Amino acid sequence: MKLTQEQIEEIRKRAEAATPGIWESFPVDGTPEYVVLGENKGEMVAEVIYEKSDAEFIANARQDIPALLAHIAELESKVSSNPQPIIGFSDRDEFDELMEAMNDDEE
Repeated sequence: MKLTQEQIEEIRKRAEAATPGIWESFPVDGTPEYVVLGENKGEMVAEVIYEKSDAEFIANARQDIPALLAHIAELESKVSSNPQPIIGFSDRDEFDELMEAMNDDEE
């Protein structure tokens, strides 16, 4: 799946609007539930989560999404600053067409 710049910007805006700080998941005593709390256990981010793996995913998304967005920006900067042919392709359009065809095959 290829994201458009608009989609990336929408993800960035959602990440920036989310509760700031580090999130952590915690089990709720005496229940099979988990909660996700903001920094210093001060703010409820998500509650009534039944799978530990889901709670950990939600908690880590607060750090992971901004890190992934920064990585995408870094890679895009490297690609745009180096318009050289890639892997022996003489034409960037030819390479893009091949990548698109490969992505279509994965779906």
